[in-house]
Amino acid sequence: MTIIREIELDRGVYTVEASITPEESCSWDYMGSPATVDMFTVYDEQGCEVTSALDYVVYWELEDQILDYYNSLD
Repeated sequence: MTIIREIELDRGVYTVEASITPEESCSWDYMGSPATVDMFTVYDEQGCEVTSALDYVVYWELEDQILDYYNSLD
């Protein structure tokens, strides 16, 4: 599933294009896995692509926001 979402953090507003791999249920021989996020592109307020320039803390905050949004879709 591909998601394009505008996310506001205290550092600014970012537009994130990400892909989410859904969680997998566990079974008797498989532990399962949580949903994962792969962020393709992140744009700042001016529309500049800043994916490679993001601080890891900002990256994780954006990732958490995307996962929260995905979990709210259920």
